[in-house]
Amino acid sequence: IDVVVNCMQVAKSGVPVNELGLSDLDLARDTGLKAAFCWMKACYPHLRDSRGCILNFVSRAGREGRCGQAPLAVSKEALRALSMVAASEWRTEGIRVNCIDALVRTAQFEKWAQEFPESYEALMAELGPAALVSLEELGDFCVRIAASNASGQTFSCGGSDGAAYP
Repeated sequence: IDVVVNCMQVAKSGVPVNELGLSDLDLARDTGLKAAFCWMKACYPHLRDSRGCILNFVSRAGREGRCGQAPLAVSKEALRALSMVAASEWRTEGIRVNCIDALVRTAQFEKWAQEFPESYEALMAELGPAALVSLEELGDFCVRIAASNASGQTFSCGGSDGAAYP
């Protein structure tokens, strides 16, 4: 194993904090933070042997405090913290750990945009359409980060040029 990419997450969206239940936070934690943690630990010996890297997907939702995104925000910010600790601890063993922050046009994103058109329009007005990247752009971006010597960084992927902003 040379590269581990943790990019999955299930989270309730569009619901204010006062209407959320613990089960909503548990779902996000279990499918995001805990799943990534388990993969990181399971792949650790292989990554140590290959001097590989881990790319953990995080989100602007937590960093920017996006309304209606508390479960996602909590899980992704905890994953960012875990990633930074792992990067520090595993650096001497040659394992690099970075975070990727990207808004990706996926089928699930399109479904969200249809279900929450006001939120989608507000997001596009704020970030601009160049912030939304295709899966192909994101894949190329991840390959570049995985091939670099960077560790302990959060990179944002946005626009057609796939520019990185650590």
